[in-house]
Amino acid sequence: MFLTQNPESPTPDLFAFAILDKNGFNIPASGLGDSLVLINVDNLGASPQTFSGTGAFSNVTTSSTKVPESSTYVLLLTGLALLGLAARRRTK
Repeated sequence: MFLTQNPESPTPDLFAFAILDKNGFNIPASGLGDSLVLINVDNLGASPQTFSGTGAFSNVTTSSTKVPESSTYVLLLTGLALLGLAARRRTK
């Protein structure tokens, strides 16, 4: 799984996900800054790290599944076909 093909070196990038409780505070978790999912996107092989809740929130867990991306060519051809249909409807 590649998140980016153009990492901005030496400036690091990070995506972190945390959940707030009803009072607006992060639920305690074992990740950096109470994060449940953390992805360091400063390299080409970035993989998500998952964490679990702690204390009263120990039943909160996360998992990650890699999902393949749609091919760019399939999306391009689909968009062109839709544009063609829209143009055909206008000329009638």
